[in-house]
Amino acid sequence: VRMPTDAPPPLLNVTVPTPFSTAVPLDDLTEDTHGASNHLKGALRCTGQLQPIVLESLPSGEYRIRDGNRRVAAARSLGWTHVQADVYAGLTEAQWALVVAGVHNRSANPVEEARLYGTLTQTLTEAGIAANTGVPVQVIRARLSLLNLPGDVLDLIGTRTLSLSVAERTAKLRGVHAERAVHEIRAAAQDGKAFTATHLKAVTVARANALG
Repeated sequence: VRMPTDAPPPLLNVTVPTPFSTAVPLDDLTEDTHGASNHLKGALRCTGQLQPIVLESLPSGEYRIRDGNRRVAAARSLGWTHVQADVYAGLTEAQWALVVAGVHNRSANPVEEARLYGTLTQTLTEAGIAANTGVPVQVIRARLSLLNLPGDVLDLIGTRTLSLSVAERTAKLRGVHAERAVHEIRAAAQDGKAFTATHLKAVTVARANALG
């Protein structure tokens, strides 16, 4: 029986294999980052590496860093020779999304979560994502709503320009009102200023006036 094309994705239980945990030489890794912050280097120097990085073992025998680029850069700058890693091989993108979502549950990055959940919606329903990650459905929906925003605006969340709460409210706007809010957020970022709830209210008041 063929499912209709507009049917929701099935509720699946995505199983992730147990990783191989090992110390990996830094010479075997190439990080994708512009450098490590002094805060992160200080944390590694004082407390050591508390969480392993996550690596994908490629058929070529090389590694791809799936999570931990900045920690690798920090370790390298401190003169370390190895880092602890959880190594996976042959995972699907849905499995990778679950692995990295589990990592970010320990140190939440709402934008990264949104993108991971977006990947998972290709395989799972929202309830399925919740069942596999332990994250409440309402939180998943709030994160997914952020994907209504352009990528450059998403990258501003958590900076001085844009808080998560204002971003979530902005993501609910549509049409010309959403375009106006995005324009003002970009202008605020260019000027090094904050786009606050007060600025957003001005947009929503204009929206109400237009509707009324």
